[in-house]
Amino acid sequence: MRLESARYPLRIGVTGHRNLKDEVAVANAVARTLVHIEETLLGAASQSGASRNAFSRLLDRAALVLVRPALKLFRLPMPSKGGAGLRETPIDWTVVSPLAKGSDRIVAHAVLDQPSSRLRVVTPFPVDTYRQDFHAGSDRQEFEDLLSNAETTTELHCSTEAEELDWSNPLQRSQGYFDVGRYVVDASEILIAIWDGNYATGFGGTGDIVRYAISAGRRVIWIDSNEPNRPACMLVPDATSSEPFVGARVNRVPDYAKDLSIGYHRLAAYNRDPLISQAAIDEATAQETSHLRQQALQAGLPQDAVTSVERTLLPLYTRADVLAVAYQRLYMFGAKALFRLSAFAVTIAVLQLLFFPGALWIIVFEVFAMLAAVLLLRVSQIEAWQEKWLNDRHMAEWLRTASYTAMLGVHHKTETTPIKLSFYDGPEQWFVETFRDLVADVKEAIPPIEFAALQKYLVDQWITQQAAWHRQNAERKKRIAHFYHRLGIGCFCLTFVMASLHLFSVGHRDHGTHQVHQQKSVDSNEHAHDDSATGDAQRDNRLGDMSVWISFFAVILPAWGASIHAIASLLDYDRVAEHSERMAQNLERLAERCRRPYSREALAAEIHHAEAIMAVEVHEWAVSLKFRELVLPS
Repeated sequence: MRLESARYPLRIGVTGHRNLKDEVAVANAVARTLVHIEETLLGAASQSGASRNAFSRLLDRAALVLVRPALKLFRLPMPSKGGAGLRETPIDWTVVSPLAKGSDRIVAHAVLDQPSSRLRVVTPFPVDTYRQDFHAGSDRQEFEDLLSNAETTTELHCSTEAEELDWSNPLQRSQGYFDVGRYVVDASEILIAIWDGNYATGFGGTGDIVRYAISAGRRVIWIDSNEPNRPACMLVPDATSSEPFVGARVNRVPDYAKDLSIGYHRLAAYNRDPLISQAAIDEATAQETSHLRQQALQAGLPQDAVTSVERTLLPLYTRADVLAVAYQRLYMFGAKALFRLSAFAVTIAVLQLLFFPGALWIIVFEVFAMLAAVLLLRVSQIEAWQEKWLNDRHMAEWLRTASYTAMLGVHHKTETTPIKLSFYDGPEQWFVETFRDLVADVKEAIPPIEFAALQKYLVDQWITQQAAWHRQNAERKKRIAHFYHRLGIGCFCLTFVMASLHLFSVGHRDHGTHQVHQQKSVDSNEHAHDDSATGDAQRDNRLGDMSVWISFFAVILPAWGASIHAIASLLDYDRVAEHSERMAQNLERLAERCRRPYSREALAAEIHHAEAIMAVEVHEWAVSLKFRELVLPS
């Protein structure tokens, strides 16, 4: 079964003036902006490497060709024409707008003209109060028409306390306008600002919202309301700039999807990823389907209870999981190979210097090892092994969790409270937005499930099995860490022994005979066959000289010990083992708590807790690996 490409939900927000000099020109500028956004995003596949010059692209292609045999030799996954890459990533347009006269409605109409579009309305006060802003009949009618087509309507300041506020007070109204502007910014990925570049005398104007959007890290596209025929531009943070205001400067609107929408860029990369063949994904999906049915049977769930998950979430999870495993293998291979190639280069250099000083051709192997390390690192960067591993694993774990919690109809708390760190630009909640509606549809399609069977399914087949996996992972990582520790200690001890032997001249011998022989060969160097015999004798003497071997091992063992330590430190087996052991303990305690509730509501509360624990665990894992990028040994 071939999956359709996941659609990307692009959320466009709007802020701008109500009264415009030329609404038609502004509408045309907005239309051009949306066309540019669409063409930029849908052209993501052709933009890969387009920002580099032709020579750089040629070198990158050469690196891919040269590294490919090594990947094939070690049976590692490689992109191929038969890979399960999906088609282009379609866009689902969403406009978030307060529907004020002028800019808000122009952008709303423009987005709604796009295929697969929706409107989300947010008002600064209760709707009945907000209607009073629109006096003219046509003005009010346009507002009502758009409001009736909204998918959702959010009313700010509609609580009992807010109802007592005097919205005729200009200060309170300004606060309401500022609050609704912030809400639009927070709910959007790209903000279209139709602004004259000046600040209003009051509070809560367009300039205040633009400043807030830039500080919040949103993409802000500025259309000059006074000169809408000028090309739109991007406002970006810049502490050294004072135009158009302090802390921001003007750039051209990006021509690359990654610069315009990182979420779309990541989803598009996932959709078109050809690393794994369709046959391999189909096989993995069949295995996961069989496992899911077996779990349902053991818990006493009816088969139709898992049908919706089986048809929708499971194939998506399987593809993300298979890709994550593949990129993990590539990352691990790269991490180990880089340091081993470095140690190998040192070994060749010392071997040539001590045993074959006249055979300079041996240095070719050292150069080859160093070149191989550079090529391998470059390929890992081109193919983004680390980034794709983190993204795909993050997505797979979220989909796995959703496939279980959907049985309970649990709404994910992590959807509205994503975990974010200011210094970490890793996998965020773009895939949550991407699959939010799909998960909601799955929940609606699941028939009512008997409580005891549901409880057993969630506790035994999900939480308990996750705890068991972490137990096994902790033991596995401990064994690997112990192996590397012993290997490192072994290298250290052997180095110490060799250094001690070298210090006390163990294995040294008188080289007088060798020197006499060498002098004789120099006196008779007119004979070529004598020169050849001398070279052979020198090599034989060195190969049979214990002191030379002691020196050889005393030099190369520290290099190999350093590579062993570097691999263990980069992959951090000890920390991963400790983390998995702690997760297993937490999940085991949580499983016991989940067996106690006698109501669906109480069980749902514990499942929320389990979901939060797993979300934090995945996030911590991703953060730790974000700072473990592959680098050349130095």
